[in-house]
Amino acid sequence: MPHGDIFRDAVFLSGKHRSRRGYLLAADMNPGADFVHVGDLKRIETAELIVGYSFNLKTNELQPQKVPNPGNGRQHLFRAWRLKGDKSDTVLLRAIDLGKIKLDAGDEDEEE
Repeated sequence: MPHGDIFRDAVFLSGKHRSRRGYLLAADMNPGADFVHVGDLKRIETAELIVGYSFNLKTNELQPQKVPNPGNGRQHLFRAWRLKGDKSDTVLLRAIDLGKIKLDAGDEDEEE
């Protein structure tokens, strides 16, 4: 199967080793013998979807406009892959503390 048909490059953030190339595919897809499985990932849909924003020019506040998500709780499973011969350390999702993320445009490393 031609790689360009189903793959999109992804950057896996793994500590000091940023910018390692890899691929995320739906769990039921297999990229073939040229790849090594390096992790399983799960995304769970949230209770609400953001469908827009309103901005108050007087208070400088941005407020999301939300609607109920009909897919609330639905799980989507993915597998992470790397080319054989590349580093094959495990790819994991990590929890982040949203309160620690800086919103400065010039801040490249929000959380170390």
